[in-house]
Amino acid sequence: MKHPAPTPPPGSPPEHFPAPWASDWGENPYGLWQSLTYRAVRQAFRWLPPGRFLMGSPANEHARENDELQHEVMLTRGFWLAETACTQALWQAVMGQNPSSFKGERRPVEQGSWNDVQDFIERPNAGAELVDIKALLGHESIATTQIYTNVGQERMEKVVARL
Repeated sequence: MKHPAPTPPPGSPPEHFPAPWASDWGENPYGLWQSLTYRAVRQAFRWLPPGRFLMGSPANEHARENDELQHEVMLTRGFWLAETACTQALWQAVMGQNPSSFKGERRPVEQGSWNDVQDFIERPNAGAELVDIKALLGHESIATTQIYTNVGQERMEKVVARL
């Protein structure tokens, strides 16, 4: 049975869409998206508008841990969130090598320390101006050894303008 496409969440649209750094963009039933292409590797981002949502697990969820209390979260500003975990192709494009054990360009990087991620976000482009990957990709963290990123519109525009 086919399910109807979800309705995009309400909220403020980004100030600039598409952003100057976007190599392609659009809107579909899931909302606004745009992509950044870095050394021929495409990373898609989804717009997360300001709003409220419940974070955590309901008390009756199977295998729920004690630290998963459900609570309301309010986002006061929208932001761009990477559609997938950092792919091995993107890591390879930035770092010049691939630390993953389970190889595949579209697979997530599953090997990496906090220091590796710091190097990834600080790595300059060879032979070009320093590209601030942290400003491009925003806040970083490793959760279960996969890399997740979000993007602030202003940060990305400022960095891409320097390219």
